[in-house]
Amino acid sequence: MAAVLRGRGLSGTFGAVPRSVLLQLVCVLALVALGTMLLAVGSFGSGLIGLVGGAIWFWRLYRAIDRDT
Repeated sequence: MAAVLRGRGLSGTFGAVPRSVLLQLVCVLALVALGTMLLAVGSFGSGLIGLVGGAIWFWRLYRAIDRDT
């Protein structure tokens, strides 16, 4: 994947981001997607827990990155 990003000129964008942060972003997106799918099929309690959990995790990650810069 890194070769694809370098070929398109995006390596500067993702080059400064630690892998742990990228991995956490992928996990947050997966959690939000799961919560959305659960809401779509009518599982409102579990869907809301997934969405709220993803939002809190994203906010904590965002604030941690903001403090580091």
